[in-house]
Amino acid sequence: MKEIRTPDELIAYGRALQVAHGFKGWISDEEGEILRRYIADRKITVAYECGTRRGWSACWMALGGAFVHTWDIEDLEGIERGTNLGERIQRHIGPFDLGVGKPLNYEKEPVLIFIDGDHSYEGVQRDFEAVLPYLLQGDVVVFNDTKSWKNVAQYIDDLKKLGFPVKDIDTYYGTAVLEWA
Repeated sequence: MKEIRTPDELIAYGRALQVAHGFKGWISDEEGEILRRYIADRKITVAYECGTRRGWSACWMALGGAFVHTWDIEDLEGIERGTNLGERIQRHIGPFDLGVGKPLNYEKEPVLIFIDGDHSYEGVQRDFEAVLPYLLQGDVVVFNDTKSWKNVAQYIDDLKKLGFPVKDIDTYYGTAVLEWA
């Protein structure tokens, strides 16, 4: 089993997989570090992810110390398998909006929710509205691809117009964070 304990070890592991298998379409290292730091700094123990794909972002969150529940509509082989991080990641196959409510309903401590699934306006809206009724003080919602997908950017702009305190973080693909107060 591959032991990954630091961000540098995770980056090296990811680069090797990208070269060996041609994996593409995952968050930047900077965005991964943002997820890791939010989890580590706030001592968040559980994270929920919409759109796991190969598991790169889930690995970053697990490295931060969270147990990660991930949802995707297909079961691609996850890069966490065969590493110590895989012990902290549980994959769910199916739509995020239909599956996330039940476990979120039982959370009493702050969680991090990472939304990086369907990049249509309606898809981002559906995924956010699936978690909105369950948000508690201290929860963090992170949206990815706010620069690289215009529909995601438009939804974030609309949330701001409605008064949601969403802040933008300038990253390669674009990141927006909502800290629920």
